[in-house]
Parts: sequence; C-alpha cells; structure tokens
Amino acid sequence: MTNVIAFNLLSAEGGSLAMAKERDYAFSGRLPGAEAYLQNVRGAARLGWQMLGSSFQATVDETTDAAGLRRVMGHPGALATCLTALLAMAALARRRATSLPALLWLAALLVLPIFNQAWHHYILARYLAPLLPPSFAAMGLLLAAGHADPRAAMPFAAAERRSRSRSGRSILALVWTLVLVLHPIMRIRDFYAGEVAAHKTNARLWQLGEALPAHASAQRPVWLDYELRFQRSTAGGNVYRTMKGFMDAADADYEKVKLDQPPPVDLPAGTWLLLGDARAAELKAAGLDLAPADLGRPLAPAAPGGYGVWEAR
Repeated sequence: MTNVIAFNLLSAEGGSLAMAKERDYAFSGRLPGAEAYLQNVRGAARLGWQMLGSSFQATVDETTDAAGLRRVMGHPGALATCLTALLAMAALARRRATSLPALLWLAALLVLPIFNQAWHHYILARYLAPLLPPSFAAMGLLLAAGHADPRAAMPFAAAERRSRSRSGRSILALVWTLVLVLHPIMRIRDFYAGEVAAHKTNARLWQLGEALPAHASAQRPVWLDYELRFQRSTAGGNVYRTMKGFMDAADADYEKVKLDQPPPVDLPAGTWLLLGDARAAELKAAGLDLAPADLGRPLAPAAPGGYGVWEAR
C-alpha cells in the first residue's frame, strides 16, 4: 500500500502529479471532501466485491453499465464466494488466529480512497489485487476446519456422535469447496468465450507476423505504418511495435511509413504495406496504386481493427 501512496504523491518531476491532471484516477494534489471520500470508499468496496466474487475479473464500469454491475455483484457464485471470504476473515480474527486479511482490507478501503479518487473503472483493480491471496488463504483455512475434529479423546458413544457430525461437516465443506472452485472456472470460460466471439484475440497479429517477414526482401521491403504505434492491441501493446518485433526477429527488411515521409509512388509491384485504414486512403488519394494483399487466406478479424495489408501494383 505504501508504494501505491508514494507513487501517487510523486512530484511533477516524478511524473505522477503532472499526469494526474490528465487522468481521473490518480492523486490530483487535493484531498477529497467528506462526501467524495465516502463515495470513493463505496466504489472501492464495490470493486473489491467484484474481484472477490469474480476471481480477478473486475471489468464492469459502473458509470456506463449499472445493470451489468448488479448482475456481477448479485450472481449466486459471487455471493457465495464473497460471503465465504467475509465469514472466513471474521472467524480467523475472532479466534485470534490471525487478523491480517481483515486488517488489510480495512486499511485498503479506508486509506487508498484518500489518494485514489475514482473507483469506477477496472484499471483500479491492480491496487486491490494484492489483497486477494490472503483472502483466499483465509477461505481455505475456514473450509479446512470443516474436516478437522477438535476433540481427539472422548468416550466411544460420544466419539460416534462426533464422527457423524464431523462427516456432515466434511460433506458440507466439500460441497462448498466445489461451488467456490467451479464458479471462477465457469466465469473464466464465459469470459474467454466472449473475448473470442468479439474477436479480441491476437489472431491477426500472428497471421501478419508470419506473412510479412516471409514476403519481405531487400528489393521489396515491407512498409510499416509508423502511426500504428497508436493502434493498441488487445494484449496491451501496439500494432507497429508488435509487427516491428516480428520483422526484427526474422531479420526481414522493412521501412517506416511516416506522416512526413510517405513511400514513393513508384514502389516496386508486389511491395506490401501494413497501413491503417485512414492512412491507406490518404496514400491512394495521393496517387499510390494499392490493392488488398493476398495473404493466402482471409485476413483474420480483429477488434479493434482499422488496419490491413496492401500491395503496390
């Protein structure tokens, strides 16, 4: 927690305070008022509930998808997971085994909202992610206690009754463990299925990473649109840097297409250019004869797209 606070309190020379004026989730140099602070605490609690109940997936922006937020927070699996976590942390603290998980959450929910003043977006999840392992450990200890027999020495009849009681607790703990394990597995399955259906994969990048180096030559280098460095990929990088990495790894010949340095209009026929859609339209309007390149198979869908491979004719 201290490194998060220190980062958000850096001076303008350190970059954070200056950049905070352009962002809405970092410390802006002013402490929040009472109303804003309570709103931040509520937002942090909702985000923590999402993360505990969704197993690291807190992706609902409550400012744009209130119905989605209610579905995530009220999902039976999420309710089971979060309530188990709360019960586990409370039980460990009450038995004086350890209060660390509960104290970590309490400190985070009360202190971090002072320095981080917008809890409506998933990017804030990284601040609360370190709290999940202690929470899951507390849940494990609670469930493991369902299998333990607190009394080893007792009369036979009492031992038999205790044995039946212990068997019931063990079955209940086993069933509850299965619920807690299967819930995140189903959430992860649904999440990745949704990502694939929305074409949020790197299929196009891999396809081009194979095709472009194979086509490049010293006589016909591949031209890469330098403006694609602003085109983000689903993995968090940018299209230009990713393609440049593929070309460098294959020791293939390539050139940059810059705004102030367009390629010559007399490019050798068959030269490939990786261009953003808007850039391709500009070059064609400037007299460059371009057509979609034949990659041997259709260009893989991508979201976000907005770029493709063109061939000079």
